[in-house]
Amino acid sequence: MRAVLLHSKGRSLGFPTPSPTKDMEDLQKNKPKYEIGINKVGITNLAIPLKIKFGSKVNLVSAKVSAFVDLSADKRGTHMSRLVRILTSESKKVISFKQIENILTVIKKELEAENAYLNIEFNLFDLKKAPVTKNEGYVNYTCFIEAEKNSVVSVKLGAEIFVTTLCPISKGISNYSAHNQRGRIIVNVLCKNDKLWFKELISDVEKCGSSELYSVLKREDEKFVTERAYDNPKIVEDTVREVANILKNNENISEFKVSCENLESIHLHNAFSEVTLKNG
Repeated sequence: MRAVLLHSKGRSLGFPTPSPTKDMEDLQKNKPKYEIGINKVGITNLAIPLKIKFGSKVNLVSAKVSAFVDLSADKRGTHMSRLVRILTSESKKVISFKQIENILTVIKKELEAENAYLNIEFNLFDLKKAPVTKNEGYVNYTCFIEAEKNSVVSVKLGAEIFVTTLCPISKGISNYSAHNQRGRIIVNVLCKNDKLWFKELISDVEKCGSSELYSVLKREDEKFVTERAYDNPKIVEDTVREVANILKNNENISEFKVSCENLESIHLHNAFSEVTLKNG
């Protein structure tokens, strides 16, 4: 049946009448054609604002979030809209180790799952002072969190950190100067507890290059950074070992992976090194 709406001149516009609401069956609870359990099912790359603490400040960041649960063999599907609702609600609080655990607990409960998983990637900005003039500028770090909850909670923190590295081999064979390049360090650590967060992790790693990087450098700062790198030369193996030594002696870390890639300035290739260790 169609409802008839009349134009001002009496002509029918012919808009259809909305159909009555059907009883909406929850198909997810039906048995699937093939009763095979699924390890992970959920949503990926949900863009959402998050509050991330860095030192004494809380940063509002734009994050990409993925969330998953396991699915038993007798269920056809999961309720993905619940994941969006949970993430939207819980993201209003500052993201911390404890808040990650809370999110996973809610996901497990509301989706009736044995296991819940959460991946978060975002850019974190630190207002960093130049070494001499103390001029401030923002430095960007790509950070990520990988967390899961079954009978226990495990949380991995990760970050991409750039440093300057100066080649000791070049310094040793050259009459003038030495070649240097930007080093790209990626760390991924499994936390033992809630005492480790991004500020400490990033600060420790930045010390392992020939010099840190800054956003704003006046001449006095540039002289300082250049000479510091020259006095502190490192090959890629030196850098990755120095980071690994700091991480393996951190009582808040149970295992980690660290890699360093030097984006070479005089070669057509990059130099790479990686260490994976379990602490204790």
